[in-house]
Amino acid sequence: MERLRSIRKFAYLTAGGILVLGSYPHVFPEAIIKKEGNKAPDVSPPRELENHVRKIAASMNVTNPNRIRVFITSGFSSVCGGTTLLPGGAVLGLPRSVLFRSDKDIVESGITMHGAPVDWTTEEGKVLRETLLPSTRQTNFSIAHELSHIKHHDSFYPITLASVFLIVGYHAAISLPKCECMLGISLSLSLSYNTQHTHT
Repeated sequence: MERLRSIRKFAYLTAGGILVLGSYPHVFPEAIIKKEGNKAPDVSPPRELENHVRKIAASMNVTNPNRIRVFITSGFSSVCGGTTLLPGGAVLGLPRSVLFRSDKDIVESGITMHGAPVDWTTEEGKVLRETLLPSTRQTNFSIAHELSHIKHHDSFYPITLASVFLIVGYHAAISLPKCECMLGISLSLSLSYNTQHTHT
C-alpha cells in the first residue's frame, strides 16, 4: 500500500511538473523571444510590420491584439506562444526573410550555410534568393497561421493533455488488474453458459 502511495505521488508530481514547466514560456513569453529571437543587434521588426500583424489579428477577432509582440526569429520559420488573455500577452516570431525587399538585402544579410558564406552567384544561390523573397500573400499567411494558434490557445493543449494523459494512464494501470479479474470472471461465466447450452 505504501508503494502504491509513492507511485501515485510520483505520478501527480510529474504531471504537475510537466504542466508548470510546459506552461512557463507561454505565461512568460519573454522566454520564447530569448530562445527563438534573432541575436543580431540590427534585426528588429519595423513598426509597420507590428501594426500589420495587429491589423490582421483584429480582422481575425483575436482578443486583445495590442498584447501581441512581434519579433524576428533566428531561423527561417515562424513561431508563437503565450496568450492575449494573460498580462504577459502573446508573442509572434517571423523569419528574417520578411524584412527582405530585394536581392541586395539577402546578399548583405550575412546568411551562412554550414558555417560558410553563401555564394549567391551560383545556380543554387539564385534559387535560394528567389525562395527568400516572400510575397505579401506568403507573409500574410504566416502571420495568420500563427495568429490562429494564439487565438485558439493551441500552445496550452499539448501541455494539458500530457499531464492529463499521465494521470489517466496511472489510474488505468492501477485499475488494470481489477479489470483483468472482472474480464476473467465474465469470460468464465460466458464459457460455462455456452458449454451448458451446447450440451442441452
